[in-house]
Amino acid sequence: MNRNTFMSIVRSFAEERDVAKIETAYLLAKKIHKGQVRKAEIGPDGLALRYFEHPRRAALSVIEEAGITSTAVIAGTLLHDCVEDTYEVDLITSLIHQVFG
Repeated sequence: MNRNTFMSIVRSFAEERDVAKIETAYLLAKKIHKGQVRKAEIGPDGLALRYFEHPRRAALSVIEEAGITSTAVIAGTLLHDCVEDTYEVDLITSLIHQVFG
């Protein structure tokens, strides 16, 4: 699933200001996890799955399986591993706090 598909799902229930917050969380999580892979999980291309697939799939499960459409919950799900998976803990924590409260 790519960003456009994910965001189309979000647009089906969220107001535009909430769409923007969720997309910001999506892009931030993707940037923070860039270059990281899940060694225990192989993607369809036979390579280790990109780590970002985990928070994206978790957010999709929150939306589709649990029926949760809360912007805070979806953004939090996308960002849930960001602090622990970066060397810039203080910077990322501060950035998340400034953007999302």
